[in-house]
Amino acid sequence: MHVLLNFNSHHPASIDPLLYKLRNPDIFINPHVQVGHEKLDSFTPQSNEAKLEVFIPPLMYNQTFFKGDVQENNLTQIKLEIDRVNREQFIHNLHKFGLKLKTDSVVMVIQVHDRAQYLQILVDSLRKVKKIEETLVIFSHDVYSEALNKIVQSIDFCPVMQIFMPVTAQLHPKEFPGEHPNDCPRNIKKAEAATKKCNNWEHPDKYGHYREAKYCQTKHHWLWKDKCSRQCAVKFTGLQMRRTVYT
Repeated sequence: MHVLLNFNSHHPASIDPLLYKLRNPDIFINPHVQVGHEKLDSFTPQSNEAKLEVFIPPLMYNQTFFKGDVQENNLTQIKLEIDRVNREQFIHNLHKFGLKLKTDSVVMVIQVHDRAQYLQILVDSLRKVKKIEETLVIFSHDVYSEALNKIVQSIDFCPVMQIFMPVTAQLHPKEFPGEHPNDCPRNIKKAEAATKKCNNWEHPDKYGHYREAKYCQTKHHWLWKDKCSRQCAVKFTGLQMRRTVYT
Protein backbone atom coordinates (compact mmCIF):
# COMPACT_ATOMS: atom_id res chain seq x y z
CA MET A 1 0.00 0.00 0.00
CA HIS A 2 1.59 3.25 -1.13
CA VAL A 3 1.47 6.33 1.08
CA LEU A 4 2.36 9.77 -0.24
CA LEU A 5 3.56 11.87 2.64
CA ASN A 6 5.68 14.89 3.39
CA PHE A 7 7.67 13.38 6.21
CA ASN A 8 10.64 13.64 8.48
CA SER A 9 11.57 12.37 11.87
CA HIS A 10 11.64 14.33 15.10
CA HIS A 11 13.67 11.57 16.70
CA PRO A 12 16.61 13.43 18.33
CA ALA A 13 19.18 10.92 17.13
CA SER A 14 18.20 11.32 13.48
CA ILE A 15 17.64 15.07 13.06
CA ASP A 16 21.14 16.11 12.00
CA PRO A 17 21.99 13.20 9.66
CA LEU A 18 18.54 13.27 8.10
CA LEU A 19 18.72 17.01 7.46
CA TYR A 20 22.16 16.53 5.93
CA LYS A 21 20.88 13.86 3.56
CA LEU A 22 17.83 15.91 2.57
CA ARG A 23 20.04 18.84 1.65
CA ASN A 24 22.50 16.64 -0.26
CA PRO A 25 20.44 14.73 -2.85
CA ASP A 26 23.49 12.98 -4.30
CA ILE A 27 23.83 11.18 -0.97
CA PHE A 28 20.14 10.49 -0.40
CA ILE A 29 18.87 7.10 -1.57
CA ASN A 30 15.77 8.29 -3.43
CA PRO A 31 13.76 11.52 -3.02
CA HIS A 32 10.51 9.56 -3.08
CA VAL A 33 11.30 7.01 -0.39
CA GLN A 34 11.56 7.19 3.38
CA VAL A 35 13.33 4.21 4.93
CA GLY A 36 13.98 3.12 8.48
CA HIS A 37 16.07 5.71 10.32
CA GLU A 38 18.86 3.34 11.29
CA LYS A 39 19.27 2.26 7.67
CA LEU A 40 18.97 5.81 6.42
CA ASP A 41 21.67 7.09 8.75
CA SER A 42 24.04 4.31 7.76
CA PHE A 43 23.16 4.40 4.08
CA THR A 44 25.77 4.61 1.34
CA PRO A 45 24.97 5.17 -2.38
CA GLN A 46 26.03 1.59 -3.20
CA SER A 47 23.59 0.03 -0.74
CA ASN A 48 20.30 -1.41 -2.02
CA GLU A 49 19.20 -3.06 1.22
CA ALA A 50 16.74 -0.43 2.45
CA LYS A 51 13.19 -1.69 2.71
CA LEU A 52 10.54 0.68 1.33
CA GLU A 53 8.02 1.72 3.96
CA VAL A 54 6.63 5.16 3.07
CA PHE A 55 6.59 7.14 -0.16
CA ILE A 56 6.95 10.92 0.00
CA PRO A 57 6.63 13.44 -2.85
CA PRO A 58 9.83 15.05 -4.16
CA LEU A 59 10.84 18.59 -3.21
CA MET A 60 8.41 18.73 -0.29
CA TYR A 61 10.66 17.79 2.60
CA ASN A 62 9.82 19.04 6.05
CA GLN A 63 12.71 21.22 7.18
CA THR A 64 10.98 22.69 10.22
CA PHE A 65 12.26 20.64 13.13
CA PHE A 66 11.30 22.77 16.10
CA LYS A 67 8.02 24.62 16.54
CA GLY A 68 7.99 27.88 18.44
CA ASP A 69 5.27 28.93 20.85
CA VAL A 70 2.13 30.19 19.14
CA GLN A 71 -0.01 32.78 20.91
CA GLU A 72 -3.65 31.78 20.64
CA ASN A 73 -4.79 35.42 20.38
CA ASN A 74 -2.49 36.06 17.41
CA LEU A 75 -4.57 35.02 14.40
CA THR A 76 -1.80 35.72 11.90
CA GLN A 77 0.54 33.46 13.83
CA ILE A 78 -2.10 30.73 14.04
CA LYS A 79 -2.75 30.92 10.28
CA LEU A 80 0.95 30.51 9.56
CA GLU A 81 1.23 27.60 11.98
CA ILE A 82 -1.84 25.85 10.53
CA ASP A 83 -0.46 26.27 7.03
CA ARG A 84 2.86 24.81 8.15
CA VAL A 85 1.30 21.80 9.88
CA ASN A 86 -1.01 21.04 6.95
CA ARG A 87 1.82 21.42 4.47
CA GLU A 88 4.23 19.19 6.38
CA GLN A 89 1.75 16.40 7.15
CA PHE A 90 4.05 15.20 9.92
CA ILE A 91 3.27 11.81 11.41
CA HIS A 92 4.26 11.40 15.05
CA ASN A 93 5.69 8.09 16.31
CA LEU A 94 6.93 6.84 12.95
CA HIS A 95 10.34 6.23 14.48
CA LYS A 96 8.61 3.94 17.00
CA PHE A 97 5.98 2.09 14.95
CA GLY A 98 6.75 2.82 11.30
CA LEU A 99 3.88 3.04 8.85
CA LYS A 100 3.05 -0.34 7.36
CA LEU A 101 -0.38 0.25 5.87
CA LYS A 102 -1.95 -2.53 3.82
CA THR A 103 -5.08 -2.69 1.70
CA ASP A 104 -7.06 -3.77 4.77
CA SER A 105 -5.45 -1.30 7.19
CA VAL A 106 -7.53 1.14 9.23
CA VAL A 107 -7.08 4.91 9.08
CA MET A 108 -9.11 6.81 11.69
CA VAL A 109 -10.07 10.45 11.05
CA ILE A 110 -11.31 12.10 14.25
CA GLN A 111 -13.06 15.48 14.21
CA VAL A 112 -11.98 17.70 17.11
CA HIS A 113 -13.53 20.97 18.30
CA ASP A 114 -12.52 22.61 21.58
CA ARG A 115 -13.31 20.24 24.46
CA ALA A 116 -9.97 19.09 25.80
CA GLN A 117 -11.52 16.94 28.53
CA TYR A 118 -13.55 14.93 26.01
CA LEU A 119 -10.52 14.57 23.75
CA GLN A 120 -8.45 13.21 26.63
CA ILE A 121 -11.14 10.60 27.39
CA LEU A 122 -11.16 9.57 23.74
CA VAL A 123 -7.37 9.26 23.64
CA ASP A 124 -7.39 7.18 26.82
CA SER A 125 -9.93 4.83 25.25
CA LEU A 126 -7.95 4.54 22.00
CA ARG A 127 -4.94 3.42 24.00
CA LYS A 128 -6.84 0.21 24.88
CA VAL A 129 -7.81 -0.66 21.31
CA LYS A 130 -6.28 -3.89 20.00
CA LYS A 131 -3.68 -3.33 17.26
CA ILE A 132 -4.02 0.44 17.54
CA GLU A 133 -0.27 0.63 16.94
CA GLU A 134 -0.94 -0.54 13.36
CA THR A 135 -3.49 2.22 12.77
CA LEU A 136 -2.88 5.72 11.45
CA VAL A 137 -5.00 8.13 13.53
CA ILE A 138 -5.63 11.57 12.01
CA PHE A 139 -7.03 14.32 14.22
CA SER A 140 -8.85 17.00 12.23
CA HIS A 141 -9.18 20.31 14.12
CA ASP A 142 -11.29 23.42 13.62
CA VAL A 143 -9.76 25.19 16.64
CA TYR A 144 -6.06 25.76 17.21
CA SER A 145 -5.35 25.20 20.90
CA GLU A 146 -2.11 24.34 22.66
CA ALA A 147 -4.10 22.32 25.21
CA LEU A 148 -5.56 20.16 22.43
CA ASN A 149 -2.22 19.91 20.66
CA LYS A 150 -0.50 18.68 23.82
CA ILE A 151 -3.06 15.89 24.23
CA VAL A 152 -2.64 14.70 20.65
CA GLN A 153 1.13 15.04 20.66
CA SER A 154 1.35 13.11 23.93
CA ILE A 155 0.02 9.99 22.18
CA ASP A 156 2.72 7.34 22.26
CA PHE A 157 0.83 4.20 21.23
CA CYS A 158 0.23 4.67 17.48
CA PRO A 159 1.15 6.79 14.44
CA VAL A 160 -0.65 10.15 14.68
CA MET A 161 -1.18 13.06 12.32
CA GLN A 162 -2.89 16.43 12.88
CA ILE A 163 -4.63 18.47 10.19
CA PHE A 164 -6.41 21.79 10.60
CA MET A 165 -9.43 23.10 8.75
CA PRO A 166 -7.93 26.21 7.11
CA VAL A 167 -11.00 28.50 7.17
CA THR A 168 -12.65 28.62 10.60
CA ALA A 169 -14.59 30.90 12.92
CA GLN A 170 -11.51 31.14 15.12
CA LEU A 171 -9.54 32.67 12.26
CA HIS A 172 -12.44 34.75 10.92
CA PRO A 173 -14.40 35.78 14.02
CA LYS A 174 -16.20 38.76 12.42
CA GLU A 175 -16.85 37.36 8.97
CA PHE A 176 -17.89 34.08 7.39
CA PRO A 177 -17.53 31.37 8.62
CA GLY A 178 -17.60 33.33 11.90
CA GLU A 179 -20.36 35.75 12.89
CA HIS A 180 -20.53 38.92 10.84
CA PRO A 181 -22.03 41.94 12.68
CA ASN A 182 -24.72 42.14 10.00
CA ASP A 183 -25.71 38.47 10.08
CA CYS A 184 -29.41 37.83 10.45
CA PRO A 185 -30.35 36.63 13.96
CA ARG A 186 -31.37 32.98 14.03
CA ASN A 187 -35.05 33.48 14.83
CA ILE A 188 -35.79 36.70 12.97
CA LYS A 189 -38.77 36.56 10.61
CA LYS A 190 -38.01 36.80 6.92
CA ALA A 191 -40.09 39.95 6.48
CA GLU A 192 -38.18 41.70 9.27
CA ALA A 193 -34.90 40.41 7.88
CA ALA A 194 -35.83 41.87 4.49
CA THR A 195 -36.44 45.24 6.11
CA LYS A 196 -33.11 45.11 7.95
CA LYS A 197 -31.29 43.80 4.85
CA CYS A 198 -29.15 41.61 7.09
CA ASN A 199 -26.80 39.14 5.47
CA ASN A 200 -28.44 36.26 3.62
CA TRP A 201 -31.92 37.53 4.49
CA GLU A 202 -33.37 35.91 1.36
CA HIS A 203 -32.25 32.43 2.36
CA PRO A 204 -33.49 31.12 5.70
CA ASP A 205 -33.44 27.35 6.12
CA LYS A 206 -36.53 25.21 5.64
CA TYR A 207 -37.53 25.89 9.25
CA GLY A 208 -37.31 29.65 8.80
CA HIS A 209 -34.06 30.03 10.74
CA TYR A 210 -30.87 31.78 9.73
CA ARG A 211 -27.30 30.58 9.93
CA GLU A 212 -25.68 30.02 13.33
CA ALA A 213 -21.94 30.08 12.85
CA LYS A 214 -21.01 27.64 15.62
CA TYR A 215 -23.36 24.93 14.35
CA CYS A 216 -22.68 25.51 10.65
CA GLN A 217 -18.95 25.19 11.23
CA THR A 218 -19.43 21.68 12.59
CA LYS A 219 -21.12 20.72 9.31
CA HIS A 220 -18.51 22.53 7.23
CA HIS A 221 -15.75 20.75 9.13
CA TRP A 222 -17.40 17.38 8.60
CA LEU A 223 -17.68 18.02 4.85
CA TRP A 224 -14.08 19.25 4.63
CA LYS A 225 -12.87 16.24 6.63
CA ASP A 226 -14.96 13.91 4.47
CA LYS A 227 -13.48 15.41 1.30
CA CYS A 228 -10.01 14.99 2.75
CA SER A 229 -10.70 11.36 3.65
CA ARG A 230 -12.13 10.60 0.22
CA GLN A 231 -9.11 12.09 -1.48
CA CYS A 232 -6.88 10.10 0.85
CA ALA A 233 -8.61 6.87 -0.18
CA VAL A 234 -9.20 7.82 -3.80
CA LYS A 235 -7.61 4.55 -4.96
CA PHE A 236 -8.00 1.11 -3.46
CA THR A 237 -4.29 0.50 -4.04
CA GLY A 238 -3.20 3.05 -1.48
CA LEU A 239 -3.62 6.04 0.73
CA GLN A 240 -2.81 9.36 -0.92
CA MET A 241 -2.20 12.50 1.13
CA ARG A 242 -1.94 15.54 -1.13
CA ARG A 243 -1.08 19.13 -0.33
CA THR A 244 -4.07 20.31 -2.33
CA VAL A 245 -6.33 18.72 0.28
CA TYR A 246 -5.57 21.64 2.57
CA THR A 247 -6.02 24.58 0.19
